[in-house]
Amino acid sequence: MGEMRRQRQWWWGMMLVLAGCLAGCGGPSPASTASKTPTAATPTTVLVATSAPSTLTPVAGDYSLYADPTWAYTFLYPSNWVVYPQSGNQESNVIISEPYNPSPDHAMVRLLVRVTSNFQHQFVQQYLCNQPTTTSVAGFDAVDLSTSGGNPDVGYSAMVMGRGFFAKGLAFVIWFQGSQKSYQSFLDGYKAIFQRIIASFNVGTGGQTAATCS
Repeated sequence: MGEMRRQRQWWWGMMLVLAGCLAGCGGPSPASTASKTPTAATPTTVLVATSAPSTLTPVAGDYSLYADPTWAYTFLYPSNWVVYPQSGNQESNVIISEPYNPSPDHAMVRLLVRVTSNFQHQFVQQYLCNQPTTTSVAGFDAVDLSTSGGNPDVGYSAMVMGRGFFAKGLAFVIWFQGSQKSYQSFLDGYKAIFQRIIASFNVGTGGQTAATCS
């Protein structure tokens, strides 16, 4: 009788071991298998101010949305470019640069957006006041600031593609600069990016009071 009891205990012990192995030793559980399933690419990171309009959205994997913390103006920019925002009492500036490339054949390219409520500012008086408007940005008449400028002998161009305009009590200047020696090569390589930025531009909340040129 004692031998039969020992055999029965041994048999039940083996059944418990076998059941445990079937549950956890025979391969990964459905949950662990699911955790190894490749996931979709993470959408492009978006910098958005709380007051930014919701009508503009980033183009996944391509462009991101910049929303200015001072005046809430927004625009799209290449998502791999580096953002350097600066804000002041009456002015908001942002520089967005293409990532650095040590190759001497690769141009340095950057976007500059400057916005102020002070119409007496030198750049407003110089580029916007009493200047003819031949284009538009966000539905507002704009001055075309495009120029080959600079000194090509040293590989530098000043404002190459640009727009300036007044909207909602603010003065906006958008510059797109490149260090190419050839003005045409800059246009060929970056004009589409500049047009995308301009097409996406939204002027945001605007200034508190309308200003005037002297």
